[in-house]
Amino acid sequence: MNKYIIFFVLGMIGCHALNGQVLLAVEIGTGNDDLRGGNDNVNLFVNMKSGTQVLFDNINRSVRWADNSTNKVTQVPTPGKIADVAGFRLETTFGGGIGGDNWNLNRFIVHGIVSNVANKMVDVSGNPLYRFTGDQKSFEIKYP
Repeated sequence: MNKYIIFFVLGMIGCHALNGQVLLAVEIGTGNDDLRGGNDNVNLFVNMKSGTQVLFDNINRSVRWADNSTNKVTQVPTPGKIADVAGFRLETTFGGGIGGDNWNLNRFIVHGIVSNVANKMVDVSGNPLYRFTGDQKSFEIKYP
């Protein structure tokens, strides 16, 4: 009985993906200053052309992203299609002051995957592309 329930659930997930739901595959490169994790985390906002936002809290799951590392995150914004996306924003939960974290973002890549077909939406890099601090907590990029 449990096997049938699992197959039914997997089948329903496949139907959703075929109905235009976008699976986002996000790759984030950290430069020479890590993302600490714990209470210092990063959220992903998907900005839609309708003006709404889809929020994915704590995409690093409170885990440290080490210096010069590549980190992959997969999320599903609902509802919407790739054409409905206006852009993306990364926002940290850092506090300011002497004990506050800093983080160097060196690369930000987003693929929108629909029906197992990947479409590169964003691919930007720099050294650093953006430096997050207690005062500079938000990086935003428009799409397309």
